[in-house]
Amino acid sequence: MTGGTPVAIETLEYEPETNTYRIAYDAGTTPPSLAVASALDSLSDGGRDDAPLYDAIDPDALDRLLSPSDPAETADRRSVAFSARGFRITASSRGYLEVRSDRDGDGAEGPE
Repeated sequence: MTGGTPVAIETLEYEPETNTYRIAYDAGTTPPSLAVASALDSLSDGGRDDAPLYDAIDPDALDRLLSPSDPAETADRRSVAFSARGFRITASSRGYLEVRSDRDGDGAEGPE
């Protein structure tokens, strides 16, 4: 791939016991919405609904919730959980995502 698009995902690991992908991104330089969109694109199997992220959550609001409001401020521990494209995503202000299939009903549970 060429172009000016930054790499949003630093690491992607899979835990078969929990059927969960754990993804790290640089929270200091990558907006959470870009990390989520990149993760969903990486995990998409072509058979899932590839609706835009904003059909599931407002990307600007996600970025405001999880990013420090001042560059000198450190991100405190905040997280947002939502479903998109057949996945249940938990995004953390610390630069981590947890993504698992929403097909088995995991997304039906309330907030954690």
